[in-house]
Amino acid sequence: MVILFYAVVALAAVYLLAYLVLRAMGERIAFPAPRASYVFKPDEGFVWLKAAGGVRLAALWLPCAEAQYTLLYSHGNGEDLGEIRPRLEEFCKRGFNVLAYEYPGYGRSEGRPSVDGLYAAADAAWEYLTWEKGVLPNDIAVMGYSMGGAAACHLASTYRPRALILMGAFATALHAIVPKNIFPWVRMLDNERRIARAHCPVYMLHGTRDRVVPFRNGKRLYAAAGQPKYFARVRGAGHYSIPDKAPDRYWDGITHFIRTLQAEDSDR
Repeated sequence: MVILFYAVVALAAVYLLAYLVLRAMGERIAFPAPRASYVFKPDEGFVWLKAAGGVRLAALWLPCAEAQYTLLYSHGNGEDLGEIRPRLEEFCKRGFNVLAYEYPGYGRSEGRPSVDGLYAAADAAWEYLTWEKGVLPNDIAVMGYSMGGAAACHLASTYRPRALILMGAFATALHAIVPKNIFPWVRMLDNERRIARAHCPVYMLHGTRDRVVPFRNGKRLYAAAGQPKYFARVRGAGHYSIPDKAPDRYWDGITHFIRTLQAEDSDR
């Protein structure tokens, strides 16, 4: 009995320590902002957004002549606009206006990375498109990769975009690490709850061999999403390899989905 008592006390201490570390360092772990990889040049498409509290955020606006739809892109937690620019330009070549933006503390943006800052940045990007550019909500498709999935789910549950596209997104921040949330009262970056309130069709891509955000997260999000929804399970793909391993599901699939709100054989 004494051994059992001390074992229980030890487990409780470990549990409490893990919770305290999560509270103290959760945001720092979630947002490892890299050093800026680009120079902010307005003549190369860079613009400033203004978030809540007056924080300036760097963004990249790539207009496409005669484009009907606009892609609002939210990037992952370990990258910035300079690294993803080739991908954004490819979407522009496929006939879409593209707006991508930085979170506070990322790239050339002001502020400090945080959960609230991520959501505020997404709101600022939405307002830039709808107010300054006059883009209709039904002509905006919001897309999020990895951490950017949290921003995209926030937009889809708050506004009424044309579509929500997710690649390698997690159900909650903790579900990206462990199969079950061992702190049920902690719902940091709760995409599962937000996607259930999304006001648009959903197209998801997830690699079955994703070691960063395990595939179980994609299944949880798909189960929580309302109809219509489509799940492109990319067999054998990891967290970073979907565009290269399955270009038909990524480039062609996303392009087709935005234009038609239908997915071709997405669940194979």
